[in-house]
Amino acid sequence: AGPQVFAGVSAGQNGLLDPNWGGAFVWASLDNTDYSLLGSTNGPSLIGSLTIPVAGYGGANPDITDTITVDLSECDGALGSFSPVAAAAYTGLCILQDLSGYEIFAYTTATLVGSNTYSLSGLYRGLYGTSSRAFGAGSQFMFIGTGANFFETALPLAYVGQSFFVKFQSYNIFHSATEELSDCVAYPFMAYGPVPPALIAPPMALARRRNAS
Repeated sequence: AGPQVFAGVSAGQNGLLDPNWGGAFVWASLDNTDYSLLGSTNGPSLIGSLTIPVAGYGGANPDITDTITVDLSECDGALGSFSPVAAAAYTGLCILQDLSGYEIFAYTTATLVGSNTYSLSGLYRGLYGTSSRAFGAGSQFMFIGTGANFFETALPLAYVGQSFFVKFQSYNIFHSATEELSDCVAYPFMAYGPVPPALIAPPMALARRRNAS
């Protein structure tokens, strides 16, 4: 019905999850000076990065040729597999994103191939109006399927079509020792209205919060 903001968050040192990190308050600003609270997210999201480039796919789903391999070390995450029926219903929904756009896809089988690293196969590519396209190593990944933990909210109307900034203000597992907002990294975003996502830059961002108290 309107534009939404999605964010996957985890935090720690040197790209690894800090077990004492509890979550973050999510703030937004049009001028990087005055920030408004959008909400909060508790615990790490299943986010990571693509380790091997993946090609676009132009055939009928499922794509049984390609695999998508992702490293979830930054959230200390794990992915499970889905039955063919559940996979066809897009239960294992995910996003791949780089600087030029994003693709929503689902998968059937998750195979552990390394520490926190999974190869996803039995793919359903280019879902919900997105286009199946090539992604290079390092592209961002987030699991948004059944049971996923991520931040989602309606984008304030004043932000639609504007460049704006988001800060993730971390707190510990006891919901205390909250980070100073002035110390948080300001992530820049561009918001778009309800235009088919295959035609525009992404209206969502997978933000990584790596360093937190």
